[in-house]
Parts: sequence; structure tokens; C-alpha cells
Amino acid sequence: MAPGKGVVVAAGSMFDLTYDGSRCIWHRSIPVGASCLLFAVLGCPVFWSYGSVSMTALMLITSICSFYADYLHIEDPDHVAHQIDRVVANVTVVALSYNSLFLLGLSFAYCTFTLVTAVMLFLLSRSRKDQRAWALCHTLWHAVPLLMIFSPGLVGIQL
Repeated sequence: MAPGKGVVVAAGSMFDLTYDGSRCIWHRSIPVGASCLLFAVLGCPVFWSYGSVSMTALMLITSICSFYADYLHIEDPDHVAHQIDRVVANVTVVALSYNSLFLLGLSFAYCTFTLVTAVMLFLLSRSRKDQRAWALCHTLWHAVPLLMIFSPGLVGIQL
């Protein structure tokens, strides 16, 4: 890397914290808003039962930030809520990956599959060109990985 050059982040990638999306497809969607709350609804009880106050708090913070950005301010892509949500989302992905493996005891293969699924759904959401497809994919990006992580523990299956 040449002196004075920073790290280059691909536009629209998972690490592009300034991505403003396609203004014509981001819209207030009840399924997306409801999926934002799944971090708290699914994550808080599980992590609380494991005695992890920090992860319980992170799941609550993630739900609040996600709902604030993806539902309340979704039609204003320049709102600071979106940048905050992206930072919190990246921290949450790392923390969930670590805690799924070491706290919840899910297998490395299952955790890897869940992470790959999450990233694929995220990128699919970012690539959608119409409102319904975006809403569906963004809802799935929130819901599917969380269900994959928390369902095994909730139903007593050891993966």
C-alpha cells in the first residue's frame, strides 16, 4: 500500500460503513422492522440464561440500533442511524460468531455455515433492485442466522 493511502473498501460491501443504498428501494417495511427485534427476542433470553450480561446487552443494543436505522429512519439513507447500525452490526457478527462457538457450544462447522449464510443473505439484500425483494432479503438477513444460532439451544439439539 502506498504511503497516504488507506484501506480500500468495496462500495456496498459488508464493511462499507458509508453505503447509502439505493434510495428508491429502501422503504419502511413491517417484516424488516419486526426482524430487527429478533436480536432481543431470541438473543437476550438465551444469553441471559448462560449468565452473559454483556451479550444480553449487546443483543438489546443491536435490536434498538437495527430498528432505529432499518425501520424508523430507513427512508433517509444519510441519517447517522445507518452508520451506527453498521458499526454495531459488525461488532454483533463477530461477537455472535465467537459466542456461538465458545459459549453456546455449537460446532465449528455449524458456526461457519451460519456465518457464510449470514454474509450471503446480507450481500443478497444489498444487491436487490426492487422494494419487495429488498424487504424479503433484509428480513432474511436478520432472521435466518439468528434462528440458526438460537434454535438448536432452544430445542435442546446439540450441533
